[in-house]
Amino acid sequence: MPTSEKDALGYLDAVKQTFRDEPQTHEDFLEVLKDYRAMRIDTTSVIARVKQLFRGHPDLILGFNTFLPEGYKISLAVGDAKKPPPPRKKPVDFEDAITFISKIKQRRFQGDARVYDSFMDVLMRFRSGRLPIAEVYLRVAELFKDHSDLLEDFVKFLPES
Repeated sequence: MPTSEKDALGYLDAVKQTFRDEPQTHEDFLEVLKDYRAMRIDTTSVIARVKQLFRGHPDLILGFNTFLPEGYKISLAVGDAKKPPPPRKKPVDFEDAITFISKIKQRRFQGDARVYDSFMDVLMRFRSGRLPIAEVYLRVAELFKDHSDLLEDFVKFLPES
């Protein structure tokens, strides 16, 4: 599913909110986007700058993947920006989804059922078109902030771009 203007605006708003106390970071990010659009920098340069600007904010770094061209992906591993673009990710199937949901249920989140309920609410709102994909990622990243394995598994279900 291609990204929509709503997704892009949701992501830009998330960046602006995250850096409301650091407006220069937000401005620098907008400059990177302008430079890319004007073809002054390539995709690899955009990835490097986004990783640098958003250091310490893995949700924003990984959330930017939604907007990258096919074949490109930002990874948080050291040195990945120098590697060639990864192949398309393996398609997930129904069994993968069931396994993932079971894993979330089993985690129990220290007895807090609200995490699971909030996760399901985010998915329902996305499915009904009320939540852009970038916002879905940011909200799920917050819910799973102490469970990086769940976030990593969740990303497998997101559209490529």
